[in-house]
Amino acid sequence: MSIQANGKVMEFNANNAELNTALDTAQTVLAEVEDWARSGSPPEGRNIKTIDDLAKKLEDALYATHKDAQAQVDENIARIEKCNTEQDDSMRHITATTKVQVGKHREEHAKCRNEEVDIFEDMEKKCNHLTAWLKETVQGTPKQEGSSDDEMVEYVGQMDSYWCPKGKVAREKQTVCEKRKRDHSKKKEACDKFQAIFETGFCSWRTKLIDVCNTHETCYDEAKNAYDAHVKSTKVLVQKWKIEYTALKKIICYVNVWFEKDDHATVAGGEDTDVERKRLDECKSLKPDDSKMDIRFGEAPEKKECSLQDVKEYPGTAGFKKIEYSKWLEFINEPSSCLEEPEPTQAPETTKAPTTTTTTKAVCYAEVYQHSGFKGWKATFAEGDHDYEEFVKTAAQNDHASAIKVFGKGCQAVLYQHARFKGTKATFTTGSYDYSVFHKRFPNDQLSSLKVQHTR
Repeated sequence: MSIQANGKVMEFNANNAELNTALDTAQTVLAEVEDWARSGSPPEGRNIKTIDDLAKKLEDALYATHKDAQAQVDENIARIEKCNTEQDDSMRHITATTKVQVGKHREEHAKCRNEEVDIFEDMEKKCNHLTAWLKETVQGTPKQEGSSDDEMVEYVGQMDSYWCPKGKVAREKQTVCEKRKRDHSKKKEACDKFQAIFETGFCSWRTKLIDVCNTHETCYDEAKNAYDAHVKSTKVLVQKWKIEYTALKKIICYVNVWFEKDDHATVAGGEDTDVERKRLDECKSLKPDDSKMDIRFGEAPEKKECSLQDVKEYPGTAGFKKIEYSKWLEFINEPSSCLEEPEPTQAPETTKAPTTTTTTKAVCYAEVYQHSGFKGWKATFAEGDHDYEEFVKTAAQNDHASAIKVFGKGCQAVLYQHARFKGTKATFTTGSYDYSVFHKRFPNDQLSSLKVQHTR
């Protein structure tokens, strides 16, 4: 807006005014209005009306901008709170489901091992009894005396009468011992399966907790950074708003004096009276309460602790055996370690995952996700090469991937930017990779083909 020498006000659109422009306009108009006040000759009535309308439009726009800024602060805090709430909800869900299931698997394994110990002790008792009985029986064998034919015939007769009834007893005792050995072997096989199920479930539990913590960290950091950045920029704006607010209030004050000069009618010029001069001086020294332009920034909620204490010791750590298997260290298999890169992860319960023994080669497969937090569509890719044509036949969408999980011991997924396995590529070994890690290795939303394979 500009004001000509004759007091005519050029048009200005307050609705489209940016902050600096609006502030400059308010200060420019205020300077002109104060010049008129000092001169004692206000501009023509229609121009005063234009200035009044403009000041009120600028004031309305300023209030709207302030309201939007306050709403943004509140929204940013709500986003942070939502991150913490979602973490709490996820942790409670895992505690109520996966942790409970792991507890049941722990109890099944413990019950089985206790039964195995009982069978083993009974087996040892029966087999030790056989060994002791045989030793005692052999030691009680009649001694041979003399070497004549008559003496030898008499000795053979003695041996026949001694051993004949004991053979049946020996076979019976041996049968009992062998049966308990078979019982123990069968029980151990069952307990080893329970152990494998328990450890697989424990690793899956740990992976779910880690995924929640990683998702929460990403969510919180992004929301907190947005809050901090907005607070920083808005504090600068608040100072400008206060300057503009004061200028507008002074302009409206001057205009009101001139409007009231001629019995609330638009003035037609003339000299100011002493009363009017006094009121104009009051407008000049006016200090309106600019605290209305302050913003309630509040306090950003602290990041909720994401505890992994329940799974601090897990399959693969020395403490796990001591905590979980201390009563059966002579009976258990060596625990199968949870996968370690980049974070421990375990394939979820699925028919595609291996049932697992330490000598079985793991099945490799990958799950690709559309969004961070492992959300959106999910596409599963078995071991093998998946070019563009096959890639888009799944649930996956071309150039829309932001996270990946790779399952199977010694497995990896090689991602390619373009079809025919070309363009930027990145390798993800067994583990879970949410957006915060994924996009640092591979371009976000640019996946078109991939290979799932063993690393060796």
